[in-house]
Amino acid sequence: MKQLRAVLRMHVQGHGKRAIAKHCGVSKNTVKKYIKLFVQLSLNWEEVNQMDDHELSSLFTATIREKDNDRLKAMKAFCPYMHKELRKTGVT
Repeated sequence: MKQLRAVLRMHVQGHGKRAIAKHCGVSKNTVKKYIKLFVQLSLNWEEVNQMDDHELSSLFTATIREKDNDRLKAMKAFCPYMHKELRKTGVT
């Protein structure tokens, strides 16, 4: 959670995504994902700074899981035959 806090702190301070990624040692896509969730959740830095690591982790990972589940459901609805076939043993 140190990385997440560092990314959000630097974003609030006005640093660019590339500089944040380089400083924190994460990819630009990870920085974009964290910032996007931060904005979507309508949080401010004071709220994030007061949360403990467990609260922060559960807040950000729960949001990501919900998004992934929605995408997976949409994919399964779009191509049910392919999903059925790929579940069979030996099919790649």
